[in-house]
Amino acid sequence: MNTGKINQDMSFNKVNDAFSEFLIEKEEKLITDYCGIKNSRNNSSHWKRYKTRKSTIYTENGKFTHDFQIIKHEKTKQVICPLKVLLGILPKQRISEDLKQKIFSKLSLGTYQRTSEDVANSFNINYTRQHIHYLFKNYQAQTEIIFNENTTDKILMCDGVKTCGNKFETKVLTSLDENQNSTLIAKEINVNWEELFTKVNLKQYAVCVGDCEPGLKQALISKGVRFQNCHIHAIRVFGYFLWKDNVPKEERKNVIPFLESLLYTLQNSTKKFFIDKDVLRLLERISKTKEGLEKLIKLCLEKGYEYSAAYLKNNKDYLITAAELAIEKGLVVPWTTNQMERCMREIGYRTKKKGMNWSKSGLNRIVNLVLKRYFLPVEERYYKNYFISNNISEVKV
Repeated sequence: MNTGKINQDMSFNKVNDAFSEFLIEKEEKLITDYCGIKNSRNNSSHWKRYKTRKSTIYTENGKFTHDFQIIKHEKTKQVICPLKVLLGILPKQRISEDLKQKIFSKLSLGTYQRTSEDVANSFNINYTRQHIHYLFKNYQAQTEIIFNENTTDKILMCDGVKTCGNKFETKVLTSLDENQNSTLIAKEINVNWEELFTKVNLKQYAVCVGDCEPGLKQALISKGVRFQNCHIHAIRVFGYFLWKDNVPKEERKNVIPFLESLLYTLQNSTKKFFIDKDVLRLLERISKTKEGLEKLIKLCLEKGYEYSAAYLKNNKDYLITAAELAIEKGLVVPWTTNQMERCMREIGYRTKKKGMNWSKSGLNRIVNLVLKRYFLPVEERYYKNYFISNNISEVKV
């Protein structure tokens, strides 16, 4: 016999019983406040006791079945249940908006099935995953996002994540301020980069930091925005093309560090530039980086690494953009998309689970909920803040 489980159930039942007694006492006080003392001749209120209606509601302390007292206004004929009004439960509803939001905050972190189990453990409420999906589907207006298009930022960052066996791809676009704080400015599902950028005024942006996704670089450059290739992605993709060129593993271990050395040395020189403002030294480092990349391209061609050489040749000019902009505009441009990758990882955790089969509208709702949670500061990630406003930039505690 599992005595721990029995003791836990007994403890929860005691809490539920105590809460039920409190609600009954509170209801009687509410009715008296509205209607006055029962059978008193001195009652001047227009609210009168009308009838009782037995129903079940769900609270954070479990299920509560009760004969709820209904009152009616003599003049307006308005009928209300004072206790349900107090608990924030709308007419024809069984659960308060507050508790719904708590359930949805759990939904932003796990699957429908796991959320159902979590709700049962947390609130002793048996909500099926289908029921939670139905509730969330009807909550669509609260998950919509109004994107912030009024930033003065100069740096863009973008990435995408695929779900449902590449059936859907969610693309997210953010901007960075001088303190590297991120602002969400656009999100679309199943559009190409060219379409996404038409929804944003790109004139103010000097550069975009991104990975090696097809079409991304070309879409930006055609709109006059310079591109900085993420160095971590560049090193990984170079390693992939070496593998594609059938380069043995030991040989790859000798070639990849050469590219790493070039890029990390450039990063350190740029970082030092913002301290000593030595323009000539950074220009020399940029020149040496270009020479080093040309030597690496030549080496790959000599050894027959055609894919690797082509990759470096097509991207060499986009590995040094951050250093050039440090001199030209004094911009501190990130060398990697790490900040964006963390955001996309949160979306991936929630949408790339095995066995998921999303509709576009369902995926959109979940992604919006995850983004609303993610773009709040860590100390403000309290469930009510997800639903205060659809404009993320206006959400404050």
